Amino acid sequence: MAGDEAAAWLPLGEASRRLGISVDALRARVRRGLVEHRKGNDGRIVVLVDDETMSRQSLGGDESDDRARQERDEARAEADHWRGVAEAARIAAATYKEQAEAARSIAAAQAEAKDVLIAELRELLAEARRPWWRKLIGR
Repeated sequence: MAGDEAAAWLPLGEASRRLGISVDALRARVRRGLVEHRKGNDGRIVVLVDDETMSRQSLGGDESDDRARQERDEARAEADHWRGVAEAARIAAATYKEQAEAARSIAAAQAEAKDVLIAELRELLAEARRPWWRKLIGR
C-alpha cells in the first residue's frame, strides 16, 4: 500500500489537495506540460502524483513558477507597451481633430469672404452694364 501512495494516478481534485495547490493551478500546469497526465477511463484527466512531484510542489520553488512569473511579467510589460501606444493614438487623434476643426473654420471664413467679394463684383458689373444714357440721366 505504501507503493500505491508513492506513485498514483489521481483525479485533479484529489491531486490538487495532496499537492497543496488549487485545481486551477494544477490544470494550468497540465496545459503547460509540467505535470505528467493522461485521460482516465471516465474521460477525465488524471495526474501522476509521486514522491518527486510532491517534494517539488511542497517546496514551491520549481522552475514552472519562475517561468510563470516571467511570462506574467512579460505579458504585463507588453500590455503596458500597448496601453502607451493606444494613449499616443488617442492624443494624435485629438490633435488631428483640432487641426481639422481649425481648417474647417478657416475654409468657412474664406468662403464667406469670397461670397462678399462676389456680391460686390456683381454690383460693379451691373453698374458697368448700365447703358450710358441711364448713367447720364441718373436712373
